[in-house]
Amino acid sequence: VEYLEELLPDATIENHPYLPQQDVVDFCRPKGIHITAYSPLGSTGSPLMKDEAIQEVAKRHSVSAGAVLLSYHVARGNSVLAKSVTPSRIEENRNIIELDSSDMKALEKISKDKGMTRFIYPAFGVNLGFSDKQ
Repeated sequence: VEYLEELLPDATIENHPYLPQQDVVDFCRPKGIHITAYSPLGSTGSPLMKDEAIQEVAKRHSVSAGAVLLSYHVARGNSVLAKSVTPSRIEENRNIIELDSSDMKALEKISKDKGMTRFIYPAFGVNLGFSDKQ
């Protein structure tokens, strides 16, 4: 959190149901810092797309896990940076749905049950202060 004061007014952070970083979000919002979710699908090979809770929400809405993950960020009031070079996935990424409170509770419960998981952690050789990497 202390490093964000230097990056005002936008914060691009790894953010998804496995790493909601609620402490960072809570720090940013009252200061007018907008959150942009980097790696919202968890990166190549991450377990997010196969997570049981995410799959259940997707099934209820008849959409893909990717649509659920991107919609999760929109529901939280965040911007999303979803990367793809596959035309069908790019089109699918436009499928934002409205998640209800039970959907959001199920998604928010994931990190509480499984613990936080950061998928993007470059080897900078510097302690960046990530609470899950201390």
